[in-house]
Amino acid sequence: MVLAFNGKGFEWIPNAVLDLKEFRIEKDKVYLTYNTVEDIKNNYQFVMTKAIGRYDSVKKWRIEDIKLVTKEK
Repeated sequence: MVLAFNGKGFEWIPNAVLDLKEFRIEKDKVYLTYNTVEDIKNNYQFVMTKAIGRYDSVKKWRIEDIKLVTKEK
């Protein structure tokens, strides 16, 4: 299933995200990397930042980007 996120196409596989693998904080961003089911070659990484929303003016944690991170062997 291909979704549009922040103006770009992104392959999303439903029910693939498992547990939190790692997180890190860099400046004003939080990076959350989640394990995925075995038959998927990549993990999902969500980049979070505090920002005003598209439909509201409240500054809160929002997903800025979703990345695919190659699994370690």
